[in-house]
Amino acid sequence: MLTIPVQFFLNNWVDALTDNEIITYLTLRLMAQAFPGRHAEDGVYLAQEDRIRLFNLDRGFEAHRMLSRYGLIDTIRDRRRNADGTMTKSEEVGAGDIHRFKLDDSVLGQPAIPRVITSLTLFADGADADDAALADAIQRWTANLKNTSTS
Repeated sequence: MLTIPVQFFLNNWVDALTDNEIITYLTLRLMAQAFPGRHAEDGVYLAQEDRIRLFNLDRGFEAHRMLSRYGLIDTIRDRRRNADGTMTKSEEVGAGDIHRFKLDDSVLGQPAIPRVITSLTLFADGADADDAALADAIQRWTANLKNTSTS
């Protein structure tokens, strides 16, 4: 049975995400719940063959990139891969490892709309996933500093 935190609905994530983003998020959530140890340690993954056979999810799975930008998932990629998932000199270094994912339920506690708008603005401004993640980490850190200093 798939469980979904109530914050997914209360903070409007269900309304802020596209259909493909919701399907991808729920698929990764199902995998995380089916393999909790793997999710906690190394992250879960879905090979292309399994995505198609089990979930009929082919190119729509690319929505994981935006879910990562929103902070709903952490993408663990082969360190040889670029932010867009490509690899330079793959003929020399091999095909590389498949992406793995960890869900970050803490982000569900935040209102979805402002977070998605900020992420889409960074995307439109040309920030790659690494730049966007860094900007998000800085924003969260400074927000924590403000909250800590006012307490």
